[in-house]
Amino acid sequence: MKAVCNASPLIALAKAGLLDVLRGMFDRIVVPGAVVREVLAGGPQDAGYAALERHAWLERVELEPPGSRLAALSLGAGESEVIEWALRHPGFVALLDDRAARRSAEVLG
Repeated sequence: MKAVCNASPLIALAKAGLLDVLRGMFDRIVVPGAVVREVLAGGPQDAGYAALERHAWLERVELEPPGSRLAALSLGAGESEVIEWALRHPGFVALLDDRAARRSAEVLG
């Protein structure tokens, strides 16, 4: 199984020392560019920042072509890119903690 991960799940699991749970659950985990930028904005002292820098299995990806059809939904850039990646790449599970993003993802299938 493959997953595309948003910032909050990544950061929360890293802070709890449970990031390897993701690795055990999924064969491939991608992190879209908007999510990477959000996580790295936390600075080197942040657990999410350290996780992205330390774990090569957290695969950084960019949407090609860039942009998301979901901008009109008023979700954050990270949430929009996670859902857009999942829509463009069937077989990926979207890891989202935001209620509005989860509802949008459910509606979009």
